[in-house]
Amino acid sequence: MNSQIHILVLFLALELMIAVMPGVASGYTLGIFGNANLDDAIDEADIDYLKGVLGGTEPATNLSDANNDSLIDDKDVEQIQKIISGEEKELMFIDSAYRIVTIKKPVERIIIFFDAEADMMKMLNAGDKVVAVGSGVGEEKTLLPDISAKPTVGTWSSPDYEAILSQRPEIIMASPGTMDGLEENVESFAKVVRFDHGDPDAIIDVLKKLGYILDRRNEAEEYIDWYEGYMNIIKERTKGLTDEDRSKVFIEFFPYLSEYKTEGTGSVGQALCTKAGGINIAADMSKSQVVDPEWVIEQNPDVIIQSVGSKLPAGYDVDNLTAMEDVWNRTISRPELQNVTAVKDKRVYLIASDIYHTNIQSIISIAYMAKWLHPDLFKDLDPKAIHQEYLERFQKIDYDLDKQGAFVYPPVEAG
Repeated sequence: MNSQIHILVLFLALELMIAVMPGVASGYTLGIFGNANLDDAIDEADIDYLKGVLGGTEPATNLSDANNDSLIDDKDVEQIQKIISGEEKELMFIDSAYRIVTIKKPVERIIIFFDAEADMMKMLNAGDKVVAVGSGVGEEKTLLPDISAKPTVGTWSSPDYEAILSQRPEIIMASPGTMDGLEENVESFAKVVRFDHGDPDAIIDVLKKLGYILDRRNEAEEYIDWYEGYMNIIKERTKGLTDEDRSKVFIEFFPYLSEYKTEGTGSVGQALCTKAGGINIAADMSKSQVVDPEWVIEQNPDVIIQSVGSKLPAGYDVDNLTAMEDVWNRTISRPELQNVTAVKDKRVYLIASDIYHTNIQSIISIAYMAKWLHPDLFKDLDPKAIHQEYLERFQKIDYDLDKQGAFVYPPVEAG
């Protein structure tokens, strides 16, 4: 039966925001038009479902309109078939800013501004599609030797629009909440795609969509399977813990620049701490703020975790722990913290932002944090081995963690 079903625009807009919230659980919905049955992939099951919609035996969903023309008809079946085979000329999806974005395919020319985007592009074997980068990415010679050599087009806070135009991009990637005015300056010649590259909860969503956008579905699924393998181990071992079993954690952001700046609700630190089985003592606070040392003393955290910057004093371009050790010594020597449990027990840990604030490397941070917070549960977990596997398997880089880099302090031994 070839019927046409008119979609109520308001219903579509409201329901899309509900259906495509990022997540890693079995209830995850892939927010690409054509995912008619609202599962985590576009496949033959969506064609069967859509035929049921056209035949009146299944209800229309908010992603049934595969070509997003406000009708559900046989053209949507054709679009789904093309997506499955990789022959679609256009793809409609919802990005991390909950905007409906339509792109032309195939995508061959992309501009990125953030290291985490470069990590994803390289992992997806799509580095050749990157034609230009932000100047910050251009400095990452060690981890990103090829992508960092691309022409630079300013910074995310001060993009060079003339340089951007000269590169003839088809897509410009940006994180939600950054680069205000980007769309207005480039919409005449490029599409802006806003994907959240900092939120660990967005990893699956972003990678699945990039797999379809860049025709790199196999690469995306390979990483997702690897990521979820380790995450499932951590979730399984921590799921039965009571609040009394979970360490209370004070997260401190770049302490050598501003002491007692912490991360609260909606922050990367909050997400990582929770996934590792800890309780962030600032969970009810704003995303980032400086707190009074007296408040930390009153909370009496079991663990202090400090994120520290790349290059100084940690990261891929630093080959010794001297600077991290200095930050650690200064922390445990703060007079006001001498009666805090974390300091008395010397459970103060530093972690490099290179593996902390970047999306697909966050599993490395979660593994380290799980081992710090629950050493008895994770005696067999080797975060350094996970990190080495990531570098060799997904970044395809010759980098020996036994000889290079400074990522955590004190060093963590396997077993």
